[in-house]
Amino acid sequence: MNARADSITGPLKIAINKGIELAALEKAESLISSALQTGECDDEDLILESAGELGSMNVDKPRQLKLMLDAAMFFYISGLPQRGLVIAQCARAFAVELAQAKGTCRALLLIGICAADTGNLPQAMEAYADCLSITQKTGDRAQETKVWTNLGAALIYSGLYREAISCVLRAIELAKSSPDMHFMLGGLNTNVALCYLSLDDIGPGLNAIKKAVEISAEPTDAHSFLNRVLAENYYTRLLLEVNDFENAMGHAKAARYFASQSKSPRADISASVAEGLAEVFSGQSDIGISRLTATLERGIALKVTIR
Repeated sequence: MNARADSITGPLKIAINKGIELAALEKAESLISSALQTGECDDEDLILESAGELGSMNVDKPRQLKLMLDAAMFFYISGLPQRGLVIAQCARAFAVELAQAKGTCRALLLIGICAADTGNLPQAMEAYADCLSITQKTGDRAQETKVWTNLGAALIYSGLYREAISCVLRAIELAKSSPDMHFMLGGLNTNVALCYLSLDDIGPGLNAIKKAVEISAEPTDAHSFLNRVLAENYYTRLLLEVNDFENAMGHAKAARYFASQSKSPRADISASVAEGLAEVFSGQSDIGISRLTATLERGIALKVTIR
């Protein structure tokens, strides 16, 4: 006679429940890790559901937290920051429960990134301020570098470009102080270039973007591919400002190449903007305007990069 499952008690029941949770954790890890690496997923609702369940498990809490943070980053890369914000907020609460300062900081950074992308700049600034306070108390210079980086990005969203440059230069100063953070210098110089482009100060912008592309490592995952696409987009736009249409077209094509590797809708939109602008200024106005119009429609649908 078989025992009823609900009649099982004691160590056996604990072991069964742990086995079920472990299987669920491994399934979530496979799903989320693959999505973050490639930038695409067949079922985004399943990722949201899986990430939401991680906080209630009791198998490997540091691993659970990492997957929650990875899921939030995936949604940001995919142009779904509102979903990323929900998961990042859950991750923050989980990290606080674990008394894990580094995890709390990473969650706060993701809250800031996703909130800024949804237009909620006050929430983003509050998250960055909380994160900066933690990093300065713990002496975590790597995390502090990331805070200044993302604070600069939020100021860019606000149109405060000179203030943004000050934050990014602080991040560059911190990144240069440690070999472990040198990998951030390419992205930081990319942000400096965007600020100068927005200020119509083209010379310093070109210097910054040349440096960014020269020192950036070859991208290997969806996030680094997206960063490279953004760099090629800004390079294209800066070159158009000095009427270097041939090289601008070359960098627009580079943006398309890296976007095709990323599979990220956000990267695809950025590459299409670069291509459309390069085509318009190179005399292919009909093609370029058609591409930009279609890209605007996609941006509106995804609620990203509309401006």
